[in-house]
Amino acid sequence: YDLNLANNKIQTLEREINKLPENKQEWLKLSRKYNLSDNIYNTFLQKRSEASIVKAANISDIIFIDPAKDVGGGLLGPKTGVNYVLAFFMGLIV
Repeated sequence: YDLNLANNKIQTLEREINKLPENKQEWLKLSRKYNLSDNIYNTFLQKRSEASIVKAANISDIIFIDPAKDVGGGLLGPKTGVNYVLAFFMGLIV
């Protein structure tokens, strides 16, 4: 029922549009194209704005209080010199 009602309204409006002069019809076509393009452009701007908000929300909120400092302590790890000396003495004892 709703589909028939909508089709009847569309046919009625198309008959009224066909009665209009050609210039008016051309103007209506152009205004429809303009409105469609305008809606697409506004949707694009809205999506771009949403994307920039999401991008801004993904920025890390971690800040460095103090950067790491090299205090000149050298490399950390096993002291091989001491190990060799201990191994030498253990070898002598054995």
